[in-house]
Amino acid sequence: MPPSAGQCGFAVSLLLRSSYGELRLMATVTTFATAIDVTPAELKP
Repeated sequence: MPPSAGQCGFAVSLLLRSSYGELRLMATVTTFATAIDVTPAELKP
């Protein structure tokens, strides 16, 4: 499902309001690919 208006798709925002004021938080969503082994020989030009 594509993000609707006001959404960026990779982050989730949270707005908390209290008598002390507003607190705005943002959490990002990340994924990591498979690790690749690199040998010193591959780093040498």
